[in-house]
Amino acid sequence: MDLAWPCLALESAINAEKNKQTNTGERRKRLRTLVEALADWWQSTGGSLASTVDANRRDDGPAVVHGRHGSFLKLAVALFCKVDVFKESEVVSAVTNVHEKRVTPTSSNTRN
Repeated sequence: MDLAWPCLALESAINAEKNKQTNTGERRKRLRTLVEALADWWQSTGGSLASTVDANRRDDGPAVVHGRHGSFLKLAVALFCKVDVFKESEVVSAVTNVHEKRVTPTSSNTRN
């Protein structure tokens, strides 16, 4: 029963986004909206959005990322790739962006 209301909220968000007219860039915005709604629910249950990153470090450059995995990412991929029509790379990118936005302090939070 604890899942009923969050699932209905997520379904409502999916239906609202499906019914919107699509223009250039709307697909990415739609996915971001859906991932945000899922992340809100996930965090309300005490879950973490963090993913484990598989990467190789380089001495004189950024790390080379080979993949990501985690519980929230797995759920998002299952929902938005299997139930909806997004590509796995799109979902991974959206989840990464949502997570980074939520953990990165904004300039207003760092002012005292």
